Amino acid sequence: MIEARGLSKNCQGSTSVRNVTFTVAPGEVVGILGPQGAGKTTLLRMLAGIVVPSSGESVVAGLSTGVDPFRIKNRVGYVTGDASLPPQPTPRELLKQRGQLHHIQAQELASRVEALITAFELERLADQPVATMTAEQRQRFHLARALLHDPPALILDEPTHSLDMLSGHFVLMAIRAARDAGKAVLLATRSLSDAEYLCDRVLLMNQGQVVDQGTLSEVCAHVGARTFAEAVLRQLQLRSA
Repeated sequence: MIEARGLSKNCQGSTSVRNVTFTVAPGEVVGILGPQGAGKTTLLRMLAGIVVPSSGESVVAGLSTGVDPFRIKNRVGYVTGDASLPPQPTPRELLKQRGQLHHIQAQELASRVEALITAFELERLADQPVATMTAEQRQRFHLARALLHDPPALILDEPTHSLDMLSGHFVLMAIRAARDAGKAVLLATRSLSDAEYLCDRVLLMNQGQVVDQGTLSEVCAHVGARTFAEAVLRQLQLRSA
């Protein structure tokens, strides 16, 4: 489970996230939608134990990031769309290095690495420098690496950003498979179609606050909208007025 309990973050005299509370259950995908600057990335970083909240608490799989931020890293797979990679190592080498950091035994690690290389269709690229990979191939690799230690929770920041339709669909299917395997999945996205395809529930954020949340049909009903896109636009325009 992923849980935010009154999370807030003050940055340079302003509040970038304000009193956010919600949960993500095992086997559920929850999406966070909102315009640029809404606070989505800051919220995800607090939940992943990367950013310390100004107030409130984040809990992942029973561990509080405020009490035990280092052990949180073993409970969560975190992916961001702008993550950089060292140019020379190969995907296979980087996966092995990540597994060693998580203290996975050598035989089990070798098995997991090969399974992920196959599942994410990285066989042809596995022993080539990562500098030769396309944006789509890198994003597949980032997801594979996040899953290597079999975390109960995934936190994904714009996982299909800059990907074309086919590449993005592959990533979406991988996220669905993670949900079906019982993982709690939280993702930030600006894509309404991704949210409609993936999410069991959504949170709409604007100016650091959650302005609405629920299933897609509930969010539509809250403002009397016929479509999810219409509901999102109405809520964001209402809160920006």
